[in-house]
Amino acid sequence: AEAWVGGANGTLLYTSDGGDEWTSHAVPTTADLHAIATQDTGPVFVVGDGVFLTATPAFVTGDATWTDLGDGVTRFRSVSAARHGEAVLAVSDDGGIWSYEAGRLVKRTTIAGADAIAVSADGQTVIVAGAGLSHSTDGGSTWTALVVDPSVRFADVRIDDHGEGFAVGSGGAIARVDAEGRVLLQRAGTADLQTLFVPYS
Repeated sequence: AEAWVGGANGTLLYTSDGGDEWTSHAVPTTADLHAIATQDTGPVFVVGDGVFLTATPAFVTGDATWTDLGDGVTRFRSVSAARHGEAVLAVSDDGGIWSYEAGRLVKRTTIAGADAIAVSADGQTVIVAGAGLSHSTDGGSTWTALVVDPSVRFADVRIDDHGEGFAVGSGGAIARVDAEGRVLLQRAGTADLQTLFVPYS
């Protein structure tokens, strides 16, 4: 029943009734917000231009005291959180891979051309997509660049509850990444694909 929506000028909306009613919530920024992740029914993470917000909102009302860990400069474009683990990772527009750890942000590494990130339910498997695909099996501590057609620019990525990843991108590209990091690339038409959803099992 719960959902969060973010947008321009610090707009943050919340529903606890499946979207019948939406409530606007004040956050300590007027920056544009680009991505939202949640850890099951616990913390919520909202990222955008210079901001990385986190809080544990109240159910039904969505009321919260938001903490901003952003530096006012770093622009975050994607964030993902383990539903049943501790890992929370974000991507900034310079390819920086950031980890939320013990209430602070730590820059783990930089992956050139990174646009989107996905974390598995247990927090161990992480995939970064953009100008290629990169794979981690230790919560984002170490990374391996996967073998994939270099002409494809990936726009979005998800990981299912079995640890397999799926990414979509330019020219109708759909990539499936198995638990060992092997990539199967297919083409579904020629249109650039922008986003996808993988349901929980």
